[in-house]
Amino acid sequence: MGNAYVTRLHYAAARDPAVTDALMRVAGLVDGPTALAHPRVLLGALRRQGARDSTR
Repeated sequence: MGNAYVTRLHYAAARDPAVTDALMRVAGLVDGPTALAHPRVLLGALRRQGARDSTR
């Protein structure tokens, strides 16, 4: 489930500036990984249609 979320998160980050910002802040060690569970980031990643999961 974690891998599927990360796949969707990367897809969303390419299209949603708020998701990109959250992902870059975590990658740059500015914020902790829990920042990727913020409701704005979750919704951005989960609402993106067409994102391919690694589980399919």
